[in-house]
Amino acid sequence: MKIDVEGFEKEVMKGGEKLFNERENSILIIELLVEINGRTVCKEIKDILTRFNFKEVYKINSTGGFEFVNDCRAHGDYIFLKGITATKDFNLLKKYAQGN
Repeated sequence: MKIDVEGFEKEVMKGGEKLFNERENSILIIELLVEINGRTVCKEIKDILTRFNFKEVYKINSTGGFEFVNDCRAHGDYIFLKGITATKDFNLLKKYAQGN
């Protein structure tokens, strides 16, 4: 899933609680803009997703690669992973993206 709602990501997280809780495996891409949301709201979004069992977070860096992060401090696209299948699929994507 890709969520890009220009600053209303937190509201989408709250409204999608049932959906996010029901799914065992998910790859969620969210554009977070610290300039719009502020650091506090970006942290709250990550905390909400952590409660929904999204365990890993990656940021798409300026070269199009993926870097594992613990928080959402800078603007950009973040990838949240939930479940073993989602993690395996994402690892295959990373491998393909790196040309291996």
